[in-house]
Parts: sequence; C-alpha cells; structure tokens
Amino acid sequence: MGSSSKTSGNSWIKKISRYKEQTIHIFGLSKSIRYVSVINDYGKTLTGTMRPGLGPLLNRENALNEFFILSTAVSLRRESIKQLGGLDHYILYHKKVIQVLIPVGDNIVYVSLGPRTRNIDELITKIKKVIRSH
Repeated sequence: MGSSSKTSGNSWIKKISRYKEQTIHIFGLSKSIRYVSVINDYGKTLTGTMRPGLGPLLNRENALNEFFILSTAVSLRRESIKQLGGLDHYILYHKKVIQVLIPVGDNIVYVSLGPRTRNIDELITKIKKVIRSH
C-alpha cells in the first residue's frame, strides 16, 4: 500500500472519529434525543449511537431504506439550492418520533427525538453549534 493510500485512510479514520465525537456531544444536549448518526449521500451510516436503554423503532432493513430515502431527498434538494438558497435542516414529525436532518457537506447529521420533545428549534441551534465546533 502506497503512502497516499495510508494518508487517505488516516484522513478517513480522523473524519469518522470526529463524527463519532460529534454524536456523543449531541447526545449531551437533551434527554429527548433517541439516536444520532452521520449518514452519507447513499444513506450509509458512517457512525451512529442509540441512547442506552432504548430500542430501535425500525428493523435493520427498514432503517437502511429510511436512511437511503432521506439521504436521496437531501441530495436531490442540492440541485435547487442555487435558486432557493442553502438548505438549513429538515424536520419530519411522526407519531412515535421526530426526525431532524442537518446537511453538512456531503453528509447528513440525523437526529431522532422523542415525540414530545419541546423547543425543537432551540435544540437544532445547539446541535449546529456542536457540528461547527468539531
């Protein structure tokens, strides 16, 4: 393996480590946060953490499909950014969960919240500060 491959590999490891650190810090913002992950444009989870004591709402296959659909929606929106301005975030309300998607470069920070979460805009602002600081 050449040195450029090692450098590229080290760079990737550093990115994943930074994403993992972000997810840990985001969890500290609210007990309403169920799950935090960073997903890429194809819906692949780069890192993700579930709050201890909680189980997933989706099985593995459904989660993969959900992340693929969400990441595709964000990716397709990038085409209209020039006309509409940058996409700040998505909020999807479900009966059992609230999903927040924050595009960051080529990836998406995905945060799952309990359905009774209050002050969501304030929480999103705090999440963005964590993302910017790491």
